[in-house]
Amino acid sequence: MMRCRFTLAFLAVVLLNYTAQIFGAELPSDDAYVRVKDGHLSLAGERVRYWGFIGAPWSGKVMMAIQKMPQGEERKTTVAKLRADIDLSVERIHDLGFNLVRSWHRISTEPYTKDDGSEADFLAYYFDRLDRQGIKVWQAMANQHDVHFTPDDVGIIDEPATAAGWKAAVAEWTLARKGEAPGGWSIARVWDKRIDALALAHMQKKSDFRDLYKDGLRLADDPQMVVWELTNEESWYGTMFGGGQWRELPAFFRNELLDQWCAFLQKKYGSEEQLRAAWSFLVPGESLIQKNIMLLPLGSPSTSALAANDTNPEALANLTAVKKAYAQEDFTRKRGEDVVEFLTQLYIAHKQRTADALKTWGKSCKLSPCIWETGSPFQIQNAYMHQFSDASVSDTYLKGMAHDPTYKRWPFYSGLEAPPRMAWNVPWVEQARQKGKPFFCYEIQIDCRTKYRAEFPLRVAALAAIQDWDIVNWHTYDSEIDSSKPDPFGSQLHVWHDYFGYGQDEVQLSAMKACAETFKHSLLAPAPKPTTFIFGRKSLYDPASMNYGKSYGEIGRRFFPTCYRYGVQVLIDPTREDDAIEGPSYQEGVLGANPVRPNEQIEYD
Repeated sequence: MMRCRFTLAFLAVVLLNYTAQIFGAELPSDDAYVRVKDGHLSLAGERVRYWGFIGAPWSGKVMMAIQKMPQGEERKTTVAKLRADIDLSVERIHDLGFNLVRSWHRISTEPYTKDDGSEADFLAYYFDRLDRQGIKVWQAMANQHDVHFTPDDVGIIDEPATAAGWKAAVAEWTLARKGEAPGGWSIARVWDKRIDALALAHMQKKSDFRDLYKDGLRLADDPQMVVWELTNEESWYGTMFGGGQWRELPAFFRNELLDQWCAFLQKKYGSEEQLRAAWSFLVPGESLIQKNIMLLPLGSPSTSALAANDTNPEALANLTAVKKAYAQEDFTRKRGEDVVEFLTQLYIAHKQRTADALKTWGKSCKLSPCIWETGSPFQIQNAYMHQFSDASVSDTYLKGMAHDPTYKRWPFYSGLEAPPRMAWNVPWVEQARQKGKPFFCYEIQIDCRTKYRAEFPLRVAALAAIQDWDIVNWHTYDSEIDSSKPDPFGSQLHVWHDYFGYGQDEVQLSAMKACAETFKHSLLAPAPKPTTFIFGRKSLYDPASMNYGKSYGEIGRRFFPTCYRYGVQVLIDPTREDDAIEGPSYQEGVLGANPVRPNEQIEYD
């Protein structure tokens, strides 16, 4: 046996070395990778900032058509044309001042060869051409929703006690979806070990994608990949607090969650008596011993029948006999806090496991920042989660259309004629910078119908300077570039995807290009001493925060005006009870007149 192990180990080393020789071998030095240093992005010891492009460098229809074409002259010509489109797209991206692409492109796990015209070949070619222009990639391949599972996948986790139940539940789930297998990005992934393991295996396989235009360098090792994104707008907290989707899952998966809820309560309180004392009362029929404590209250009135473990029909009948649905006011604050705390910890633990796994897949995965989730911009639990990751992220969009017919610029709206803000009713980015962390704006844009689009990039550049952001991503360059046209960029402005395209808007693009250079080269100074908002346990686990716009309490009204005057950073510390503000702050709506001057270079007037 010892000799066999030695032989296998020797063969593994030989194979690894042989593979390295085939694919160009030694990885770049650590200095080639973008890393987090002193709360910002750094490359070779120097701070770097990225102005990001989101968009498609090719026609999806043409790409699909090529995959169906037989080998021959027509296919060869079409492939060459699409390569020319990619070349022109990369040139356009570079010329507009972008030095980053946030890539949502599907990563194929199928083998390919260089120049074969496959989807994988085009993507590898695209990344290589971007790299030659010094353009980095924000890699969002991890959150691609193309992994599905069947009852046959039960063996990915060796747990005989739950195997039959899991298989039956997946079969039930598939039937409910009219034969379509459920996906690995279900909310149940957070608490189900098998779904999580399947999704992780799929993600890792994608990270192994080799770019044959870079001597077979794997994505996971490629220094061009400067950000790794686990999920995009999963909005797990909002979904769970809303209470609807998880209760539609097969009973097996609901009961898994509820078992973990009861285990959390058992660990925290030790006994049913202590739990009852903390909450003041239990609903008749609830029992920690029987593991049928309802996961309530949630953000909206919730049906009792689906909020408790249904493996005990008698206890469940008792619960539903008391009341068919429950709202927050039916329970004490302490019980609501425990629901929020349980779900907060459950999600963070899941994200930590995923990030820890990703960090082992390659050198870029290990050294460059990993963000755990986008979305949920005004959710305190999401902000708390970012404190455990490598960077904080948020986004914002503005319509730029007026709501008051008496406004002098009706139906349009200028953001320079009112106190500055980048959101409608509650802030999305002004409060999103975490103390000691880089901040990435993962998406931003203004409605392309509005008249005052050219001012928007300046407003973004000013806020990015005040808050000392590291990345700004613009969503979306929606125009497919056709290299065969004499004027490939001169088409009519396209009103698309909720009006957030900018691809044909030469006026906005010109303003964006000027602001790109301002941002990338840090020509505007940040707020010299940002005010720190500190939130304690009461705010983090406040049951009111389960509803949109209710996080941060009354203090949240200070984010907008304080940010533009002094800068804002947030720290969430559940080891303290109450909130605090370190530095000057300003109350929204209290003599909030311009001018606003965060420093000598920036003034809103």
